[in-house]
Amino acid sequence: MLAKLVTGLAISLMGQATASAEMLELKVAKAEVSRDDVPPGGAVDVLLTDESVEAAAAFTESRVGRQIHIRADGTLLMSPFIGGPMNGPAIRLSGGMTPEAAKNLAFLLNHSARLTIDDEPVK
Repeated sequence: MLAKLVTGLAISLMGQATASAEMLELKVAKAEVSRDDVPPGGAVDVLLTDESVEAAAAFTESRVGRQIHIRADGTLLMSPFIGGPMNGPAIRLSGGMTPEAAKNLAFLLNHSARLTIDDEPVK
């Protein structure tokens, strides 16, 4: 009986976590290849539209201390922990990217790739 109760509670809590996950699509004004010095490699500096800057600030403000995920066309790029609201117009995508991968990502972001941030648990 206790096992059924615990299982039911776990399923209920999982359902609540899934229901609260949100995703925000960010509009890219411009994406440029950059250099990531730690470790050496490629990076992409993404300039957001004014509308997306405001939306990202609100999204991250309510998630300080939590992990979010940044994706391009559904592919996970990075999963930073939020130290404070994202108030600036730019995001640097970096970490383990080759210069060629950075060039390709910048091209895709400049030509219709969908950039999103979410707080859904990674599966």
